[in-house]
Amino acid sequence: ADFLRGLSPNGNTPKSLWMSGPSLSAEDQGAAASALAQSGPWGAHSCSSNCAPCQPIEVTQRLREMDGRLVKQDHQLRELIILNETQAGQLAELRRRVSVLEETVKDLEAQHCHGIFIWRLKGFSAHLRNQEAGLPVVEHSPGFYTGRPGYRLCLRLHLQTPMAPRCSNYISLFVHTMQGAFDGQLTWPFQGTIRLAILDQGPEGQHHMEVMETKPDLQA
Repeated sequence: ADFLRGLSPNGNTPKSLWMSGPSLSAEDQGAAASALAQSGPWGAHSCSSNCAPCQPIEVTQRLREMDGRLVKQDHQLRELIILNETQAGQLAELRRRVSVLEETVKDLEAQHCHGIFIWRLKGFSAHLRNQEAGLPVVEHSPGFYTGRPGYRLCLRLHLQTPMAPRCSNYISLFVHTMQGAFDGQLTWPFQGTIRLAILDQGPEGQHHMEVMETKPDLQA
């Protein structure tokens, strides 16, 4: 111990120790110098930035940073979900308004048809295939008005199946009255003449027309 206290910080042994201290062998002197060199000028308690005790602090700091980023991303995700739900509600409301406007336009067009309504029935070939297979085929036309003001009517098309007990393989066309915008201004029951025509789009052009007179005293 006296020998180590007498050593200088730079690892050199003072001459006074060599002169007055007890004599040491060459092996003891080498061991002492080696111990001093390994301990370093600041002693055994000094640590570098890469030593093991410092690593847990860096890991903890990184975990905190990652946790903060996750919290921020979670908030952003919640905001996006709320925004998506809001936009979905707005889109549904816009679709509803468009549907209402389309119905309004159709109703206005029906009021200005002046009693002449042309029903373009689409997909009639598919209806015929269903009829041949014995499936019931019933189609309703959009409503239309006989004038402005006028009665609101609609057409009903029925394709009779081959196995029908009556009128098999026939096309039945009916006229129905509907609740309209001018019912309070009209005379009831409905009276008038109705002309129905089925126009054949084939090359033969086998059209069929029928004129009907309403029967106010007939109970439906």
